[in-house]
Amino acid sequence: MPADEGVRAFRDSSAPRTWPPGGGIDANPMGLVPMNCPMSEPLTADQAIQIVDQTLVNEFELEPSRVHPQARMREDLGLDSLDAVDLIVALEKALRVEIPETIAREMRTVGDVHAYIRRVAGESQ
Repeated sequence: MPADEGVRAFRDSSAPRTWPPGGGIDANPMGLVPMNCPMSEPLTADQAIQIVDQTLVNEFELEPSRVHPQARMREDLGLDSLDAVDLIVALEKALRVEIPETIAREMRTVGDVHAYIRRVAGESQ
């Protein structure tokens, strides 16, 4: 089967793409697992949030003191819409989690990202 047919077959399949199947949060059913440790224990929400903050610092060359829950992505951190896409892709890879476009569009602050990560990890804020 040519590659494009395989992609089309997957896209058109009725396989669930959310967890739990049929609804819920789009997430890795095994929990948040760091990308560089495939056999490691799932991350806690606090560990995942540290990865979020470190990703912002490293990917966008920000001072760590600027990255806090109240920091606004555009106004305080200077991230534009392309940076926001880059951030989502980096976080999805680092945390092995899917961040739906509808949720990503609503993330205005670092705290919004933290809140979503806590939800995916199954912890309350």
